[in-house]
Amino acid sequence: FGDWKYYPNKIGLEYFLNQIAKNLKEFNIIVVGNGSEDYREICEFNNIEFLGELNHEEFVETLLKSKISLSPIFIGAGYQNKIIDSLGY
Repeated sequence: FGDWKYYPNKIGLEYFLNQIAKNLKEFNIIVVGNGSEDYREICEFNNIEFLGELNHEEFVETLLKSKISLSPIFIGAGYQNKIIDSLGY
C-alpha cells in the first residue's frame, strides 16, 4: 500500500511486478493505494489485484486478511509509514 504515483514507491512496485511477481503466481497479491489502479491494464498476472485508494476501514480489513505485507523500497530515507502501519496489524 502506498501512493504509487510517488516516484520511490513507483520504482519499488515496478521492480516487484517486473522481477518478483513472476515467481509468486501461486499467491494472491493485493496492491493498495493511490495510482495502483493504473497498473491493472498493464499487469500480465491474474493473481494480482489492484484496489486503488481505500478508506481507513477498508484498509484495515485488507491488512487483517493478509498474511504478509511487502514494501519494496530502494530509495528514500527513514522508516516508511506503510511499514509501521503493517506492524500494527
